Amino acid sequence: MSKRVLIFSPGGIELPGGVTRMVRYVTEAWTQQGDGPNFEIVDSRGAGHALWSPFYLARAAALLVWRRSRGQVSLVHVNYGAQLAAVRKSILILLASLLRVPVLLHLHASSLDEFYHALPWPLQAALRATFARADRIVVLGNSWRRFVIDVLGVAPERVVILPNAVPAPARLRTPRSGDRRIVFLGELGLRKGLPELLAALADARLAPLAWRAVIAGNGDVEGWRRRAAALGIAGRVTFPGWIDVAATERLLDDADILALPSRAEGLPMSVLEAMAHGLAIVTTPVGAIGEAVRDGESALFVSPGDADALAAALQRLLEDASLCDRLGQAARAKFAACFEIGGYARRLAELYRSMLAKGP
Repeated sequence: MSKRVLIFSPGGIELPGGVTRMVRYVTEAWTQQGDGPNFEIVDSRGAGHALWSPFYLARAAALLVWRRSRGQVSLVHVNYGAQLAAVRKSILILLASLLRVPVLLHLHASSLDEFYHALPWPLQAALRATFARADRIVVLGNSWRRFVIDVLGVAPERVVILPNAVPAPARLRTPRSGDRRIVFLGELGLRKGLPELLAALADARLAPLAWRAVIAGNGDVEGWRRRAAALGIAGRVTFPGWIDVAATERLLDDADILALPSRAEGLPMSVLEAMAHGLAIVTTPVGAIGEAVRDGESALFVSPGDADALAAALQRLLEDASLCDRLGQAARAKFAACFEIGGYARRLAELYRSMLAKGP
């Protein structure tokens, strides 16, 4: 068995969420290109109840030790999150470092800065030590690069900006007549700004306009459905729950507007997927979103938590089809230039090669 890159991903590629979808996209691109690295995806969390996660972590650690003892691992790629995910991945990074296996730490967390500042100083020091052990750190944008360098103390030359990417859709969407379709994709909760979105959809300014909305994602689906009913918009908003890649493709192909009023983000896959499909985007300039799209050019920005501004932005798009089309076309052009998965897969593979050339 030849040496391979071990990619540690939560739930392998079975859990809903941006990290697992990103892993699926890039590994499929390597397979299609035919010249990608030899890789193995390792589930470090499990797709079931969180109580099973220590078992998966122990199994992932044992696999790393076994592969290293047999000379079968060349590099580990650790997709790093916050909260308990940070603890699990820190253990794997420490183990890989002790085994003298090169480590690429890929920071996906949307709120690692908040998580870090809430920690007592000994745990802050432990987190900084984890980042110091990584040979390269991949971040999603300049704001996260500044955090890693200025707050966590990582040397600038070890930090690489590599924004997320998605595949191009099988076909370009065509303009539709009738009701405008608004979509939301992501975990149903406060961080993604779902309370603000429902409040905006219930705003009196949107009541006479022709629209329907689909709010897709994992979380308390029934609870949010009840909230929509209490706001009087249950007849215009549907909640299908979590949907897979194929269903996401169909949903975006039939949509006009993506609304994602997040309070904290890395670089959400839903924004990139909406760009790929040429949708008009209403979002907040948090995380690296402001580096992917620009206000008034390829998206409309609203401040986090501002339901009134969100309602006004949605009203503009619902009333002005030409604005919708112009924003969507600009977003599609930016996607084609910067965020297509093929180029991303080649850049990541080249980063692996440069790390292996240097050694641990």
